[in-house]
Amino acid sequence: MATKVAIRDEFLDSIKNGKWHSLTQLSRRLTLPLNQLVEISESLCEKGLIKYEKKAQWVKINPEWELFLSGEEEKVDHKPAVGTIIIPPRQSVRIQNVHITNITSLDIELWMKVCKKLTELAISKID
Repeated sequence: MATKVAIRDEFLDSIKNGKWHSLTQLSRRLTLPLNQLVEISESLCEKGLIKYEKKAQWVKINPEWELFLSGEEEKVDHKPAVGTIIIPPRQSVRIQNVHITNITSLDIELWMKVCKKLTELAISKID
């Protein structure tokens, strides 16, 4: 059985082209229940990674994250560093001059892109 993280990653991979996608069609293509895709969509929308039209049940990647998730490089003088860090409960990490502390009782997942300085950061909890 696939983990929630693997399902989320497969979902994001399916919509990374920046176009609107029907959750009904994604449900068939990914062989996942529609209610599970609705839950994933709501969660990723809250985190700002996707745009979610609840009534129409359409999703698309948030344009700010399209390049990050598509693997395409931005037109910059150097290649940006991209990564994910999991911060355990009540622990801290320093990235460049940014000190990040997880004050929750849950593991927190940080998705980031660093291009000379920390430019993008997304935070999600690990289920």
